[in-house]
This record gives sequence, C-alpha cells and structure tokens, in this order.
Amino acid sequence: MECSNYYLENKSELIKLFKSSKKQQNEVLCRHIEIQKIEYWMNEAEKTFIELIPNIPDIGGHDNIMLSFLTYSAVLMPIAKILKNEGFSTRIIGQAIFEIAEGMYNSIPMKNRLIINRDYYLESNIDKWRKHAEESHKKKYDGDWVLNFIEEKNDFLYGLDMTECAISKFWKSQKLEELVPYLCLMDWAYWKTVGIRVKRTKTIANGGKICNYRYLGRSECTNDCPSGWPPEAMEEWTGKYEK
Repeated sequence: MECSNYYLENKSELIKLFKSSKKQQNEVLCRHIEIQKIEYWMNEAEKTFIELIPNIPDIGGHDNIMLSFLTYSAVLMPIAKILKNEGFSTRIIGQAIFEIAEGMYNSIPMKNRLIINRDYYLESNIDKWRKHAEESHKKKYDGDWVLNFIEEKNDFLYGLDMTECAISKFWKSQKLEELVPYLCLMDWAYWKTVGIRVKRTKTIANGGKICNYRYLGRSECTNDCPSGWPPEAMEEWTGKYEK
C-alpha cells in the first residue's frame, strides 16, 4: 500500500498560501532589486514551490502543532533559491526573507493579535507545548523538531530547549543552510507583532547546541520587544555565514 503524502493531499491549500505571500514578496524585492526581473522570478518561484511540495519533510501533518512554521519556511524557499542562484549575497537574501515575514506578520489584524497574545499564556496552551515536547522525543519523523519543555522559574513563565530543528534540517537538505539564521530572526518579528516578550540567546542555526526559548510574559507595548533587525542587535546572532 502506497503511503500518503500530507502535502500532496493539501496541495491546493499550500499553493493558496504561496499565492497569498506573493504581494509581500514583490514589495520587498522591489526595495532591493531591479523591478523588471521580479515578475519573472516570482513566476519561477511559484513553479519551484509546486515542485517542492512533495519534498517538504513529513512531520505528522496537522497533528504537529509546529507544522505552520515548516510550511511557511517552504513558501520562502523558492525565492531564496532564485536569489542565491542569481549571485546575491547571503546578507541581502536574508534581509529579504526577514522583511517578507515581517510584512506578513504586520498584516495580522489587531483583533487576531490580541487573541494570539492571550492564548500564549493560557494553561491549556502551555500544557499543549509540554505534551508536544514529550511526544517529540519519540522521534517518529526524522525531519521533525525535538524539544525539552522547561518548567516555570523565577525569571520566566515557561521555556523550550530545542535540540533538533526541522527548518534547519530541511533548508540544509536544500543547500540553503547559510540562510537559516535569518529564518530564526523571523521569530522576533512575530513576537513583536503579537506583543510577546521572549529571551533567546542561542540557536542551532547560529552554531549553538540548542535553541533556548524563555517566555517572559505579555507586553503592553510592542516597543518592549526586540524587532529582530539588524541581526547584530540580537544576542543569538553570530554572523557565522557572513564572515
């Protein structure tokens, strides 16, 4: 019996996700690149994404609460490949990736931001992460994340230590490892948008053995949250691929 492929079964939804990001990708590329090339590149990016869909790593489909992080990274991968093949620097490609994600997050309606902010610290949500971390140690899927849940301490509400990263593994398999530190920075853009205070001092992509997340609490003002750019302002940043 042939195994099913979650991504092929949901191909139309994934293509819709890609198409919804095209406007933001166009806007960012126009800030960095000659406009006449962008329409061609975006058409090529869509073709590349469709070809990529069956090769996105299996991590359990909708049963995995981290699925959206992996699929959104796949949406960004085609334009990253194109820009790399065109000879753009790691820094320029990384900045474009970050700005595309930042623009998408900034488009989240305020009502939704407030709901996300509230839900982050519901005990039911925290318990969901606790159970997911425990389940991850069964390593059912080679391409998945592996996490340790860190219980509340005096200086944070809960934490996660990531020992394996699905995005790092996926992008490395596509010969794009040097761009993953910029994907890490996208987290900061998201946290700032929804008003979540987090401390993270190292990531696997930047050469750390783990990614250490410590969730500190809500923020009344998004100015309290780091923006993620420039990367040199972030403690986790090592610039290992820019040296």
